Amino acid sequence: MQVVFFVEKENLNKVKDVTGEEPIVRQSITFRDNKSLGLEKEGNYLMIDGSEEACRDAQEKLKDLAEELENEEKEKVIDKMKKMEDSALEGFGGIFG
Repeated sequence: MQVVFFVEKENLNKVKDVTGEEPIVRQSITFRDNKSLGLEKEGNYLMIDGSEEACRDAQEKLKDLAEELENEEKEKVIDKMKKMEDSALEGFGGIFG
């Protein structure tokens, strides 16, 4: 399961604290700022990819700290994050290939 959140700058440290808690901390957690993703909305984006239990826990704990994204906006952020990751992996391939 994947959940994606938009985090305003003033809540970033609180959100990072929550992502350090069990069982969320054991999932794949990605933070990116809006500029690195080429998005205008000022703040940070958080993607959690993991078990349904951990994602539901994150949704509950983050509901007052971050905005959960859905539908097209969610898919757009996921796509941009995956492209960044793929680009980074290609770079490592050139170094170690």
